[in-house]
Amino acid sequence: MFSFRPVFEAMLKDSTFAPLVIVIPDTLRGEKRCFDELLSNHQRLLEAYPAHKDKILCSYDWQSKKFIDFAPMLDVAYFNNPYDLMTHRLYSIGYLSQFTLTLHISYGYMGLLNYGLQVFASLEYSLLWNIYVENQNVYDLIKSSQVAEIQNLKVIGYLKMDKIQPVIESAKEIQNKRKKIIIAPHHTLTLENFPLYLSNFLRLSDFYLNLPSLYPQIDFIFRPHPLLFTQIIIHKAYGEDSQSFVENYLKQIEQIPNMIYQEGGDYFESFATSSALIHDCGSFISEYLYTDKPEAFIIESNETIKREFTPFGEEVLTHLYLLSTKKDIIDFIDSVVLQEQDFMKQERITFAKEHIRVNYPNATRIALNDLKQSLGIN
Repeated sequence: MFSFRPVFEAMLKDSTFAPLVIVIPDTLRGEKRCFDELLSNHQRLLEAYPAHKDKILCSYDWQSKKFIDFAPMLDVAYFNNPYDLMTHRLYSIGYLSQFTLTLHISYGYMGLLNYGLQVFASLEYSLLWNIYVENQNVYDLIKSSQVAEIQNLKVIGYLKMDKIQPVIESAKEIQNKRKKIIIAPHHTLTLENFPLYLSNFLRLSDFYLNLPSLYPQIDFIFRPHPLLFTQIIIHKAYGEDSQSFVENYLKQIEQIPNMIYQEGGDYFESFATSSALIHDCGSFISEYLYTDKPEAFIIESNETIKREFTPFGEEVLTHLYLLSTKKDIIDFIDSVVLQEQDFMKQERITFAKEHIRVNYPNATRIALNDLKQSLGIN
């Protein structure tokens, strides 16, 4: 999903700015995937902004077969990914911070996971000119983790979700008698050498496919993290048959009349029109709280919470329905979704308004005003 959409669209309407979107490579997961995604992401953005194709640039010159150095033409560079090792050197914070003002707005809601503390302690987080953070809790966590004494943090809010507000309002006008549940498994499988383990897909994959037959009156959206199936194949989660497993799994979904497979892209409409979310994705925890709808987070055990979540993350989880077993999931669907016995609703909404949705839906406007002020522009 294009996390900078609200910033880009706001800048298009402001003569102060001449915004560009530069599609950069993910160089960590193989050359073929790198260039396939580069091409598809560029094409997707061109289709999303047909009137502004001249402002959607690909970082790779397909004729010369070289990556393009944009540093000389940029005054400000926005990053939503703080991992320099994931991309080409020309698009790293370390490189561009030598030539231009670098500004970071996270692609996901930070501060809930202990994994984020490593990110906050990275060199990139001390090189950035400004970091727009989601709330005071995130600010305090970053400040206590940064390796350099630098004043580059500002509590602005979570800009990405500003755009969901009109989508939610439009969805309220749609009369849909059928319930709709999003199933969103994460990619952090326990078989990986990775400092974050959230995914329960390996133990629940068959059950996910059985849910539509258990509940023919409910529509299901299966929306895995974009890296889930890639990780299954790369790490051979199902041995030499991992590729076949993925292909067969998707074919099975195609045969299910009340389940669709959603592969990447914008999920705001799905959020807005859904009845509930069942998942184990870190960034969706806070993002779905913008909808006021019931949210269930799957954990293997309470040890998962102690191991993976910060104190603030643990506090957020107290406002979600925590599930572990198949029975837990069935009970959640029966009581909270079908019978609408969402006993956590009011406290969850109050908590979200006070601690998650800072400056919503005006965080983008506040961010651009801050940028203008920092640049001395009235």
